[in-house]
Amino acid sequence: MVIWIRRLFGWWTIGPAVVALAALLAIALRLGAPPAGEIALTCLSGVALLLVVRLAAWTIVSSEAFGREERLFTFVMLLLIGMGWYGTRQWIFERQFDRLVADQQTQLRLGVAELSGNILNFLEARRREAPPPPQPASWDQDEVAILRFDAETGRRFDARFGAQVMTARNLLAMRGLIDRDLDRFYRHPGDSFHIRIVATRLRALGDRVDRH
Repeated sequence: MVIWIRRLFGWWTIGPAVVALAALLAIALRLGAPPAGEIALTCLSGVALLLVVRLAAWTIVSSEAFGREERLFTFVMLLLIGMGWYGTRQWIFERQFDRLVADQQTQLRLGVAELSGNILNFLEARRREAPPPPQPASWDQDEVAILRFDAETGRRFDARFGAQVMTARNLLAMRGLIDRDLDRFYRHPGDSFHIRIVATRLRALGDRVDRH
């Protein structure tokens, strides 16, 4: 029985598995991207389990010669394995959290930049459809047409971008990125000039996400 346990759970059997799992753990930690975190946790648990099994096998095989020093050594090794497993596990969780935060910041920055670009494209399309400047012969009618066009631009902006702008502004504010001009106009900018302010201030705040 003792010989069977020594052969089955000796270092020649468990050692290669521990080395392989440790290598996979290192590779997963280096990659970082999902699902590398789950793979790293699985490999870590596998290494800890194999070490505990090896320690238990050594304890069983050497039980007849066990004295106070051997029992203390076994306890200390078991404690070190447990502490190493727990500490490394927490470190992996922290790395996963940091990567998640970094990914969210990148997505926010890119999303805000895309939103700002879409708003500017919207303004350019509206500019091409805008009525001509007021002419002396029809000044009043031309002004009314321009005011109506600006009001329609504001309504279209609210319908198409209002919710997105509000969400982007709130996400930026949660990170401490606040702009006075944006806060003044982002709810209902009303005309092309104020809409352009919203687009440019959003882009300026978005560019600061990774640095904040």
